[in-house]
Amino acid sequence: GKPMVNILFVNGDPTVRDMLKVALQQFKGFEGVFVDPGESLYHVAEGQYHVVFLEDVPGPAQTFEILEAMVQADRRLPAVVIAEEANINSFAHDRKRLNISAILRKPIDTVEVFKMLNRLREKVNAMDLTVA
Repeated sequence: GKPMVNILFVNGDPTVRDMLKVALQQFKGFEGVFVDPGESLYHVAEGQYHVVFLEDVPGPAQTFEILEAMVQADRRLPAVVIAEEANINSFAHDRKRLNISAILRKPIDTVEVFKMLNRLREKVNAMDLTVA
């Protein structure tokens, strides 16, 4: 069969994590792991993900910290940052260095997110990187 697309979602709000988990279940072919920023570095280091979504909750400082750590650990994982309007510029400024592949502004346009996920799925299928 087709490979699963493995997504890591990092968000400091458990309610939002649960909501996203439910939303993702509507989509075939995606496997999501939803974690608090505190646990995210372990997941980034150990996990086999195709993409990581980072929401700036509780704040952008923590999101930057995770992105920095990913660069340090040489985890070349595409990162999608979901940010408040006020934080967008600071993420955009460091976009290249921090390997941010997209920045989405809140409130999130779910259609936009799922278009992005579908593009990702096509890429993963094309590369057929079956994750052990």
